[in-house]
Amino acid sequence: FNNLLNNVLKYAKEGFVLKLLENSHENDTVRISFSNKIDREHDFDAEKLFERTYRGNLARPSGGAGLGLYIVKLLAEKQGAVVSADIKEDNLEINIDFKKED
Repeated sequence: FNNLLNNVLKYAKEGFVLKLLENSHENDTVRISFSNKIDREHDFDAEKLFERTYRGNLARPSGGAGLGLYIVKLLAEKQGAVVSADIKEDNLEINIDFKKED
């Protein structure tokens, strides 16, 4: 969460939204979702954000190494979670889906 919050603080245009959602279809996962506004003319691929050293010019304008979201993915996978990113209109949404424990 630290890496995701740091990214939001560095790159969000105007604030962010943090949500905790229960999967209403299967009721076996919990989703934590981070979303923030981005420029409509973004030049990065949301599906590649979790690849090691991937850097889109607008996604990481400060010249970072591109490891933060890769580390998020690795740590999430170690906990059995799935990480994904999507662009909806002018918002970047990063989701972490955890399986519920019985």
